[in-house]
Amino acid sequence: MQAANSMVKIGQNVVQMPVVNSNTGVAGWITRLFGCWHKEMSRPFSLCGQTYRTCLECGARRQFNAESWEMQGDYYYRAGSTSNLRAA
Repeated sequence: MQAANSMVKIGQNVVQMPVVNSNTGVAGWITRLFGCWHKEMSRPFSLCGQTYRTCLECGARRQFNAESWEMQGDYYYRAGSTSNLRAA
């Protein structure tokens, strides 16, 4: 799978968020053939100016256009990060 960066605006700042695209190359073909079919999707979520829906089976995300109420683009997996965790 190939890593990519998504630009997200937070207030006045623009932050790069790494994402992993699930539909690239041979790995994407195998995933589509044998992997999750993303039949059950969550309600739309908005975080840091980005709106998306998440597959309830595998956790893959897909961009969501709130104006036309449709999903757009490829499925992707957000790269793991501990930046959102709070101290106990």
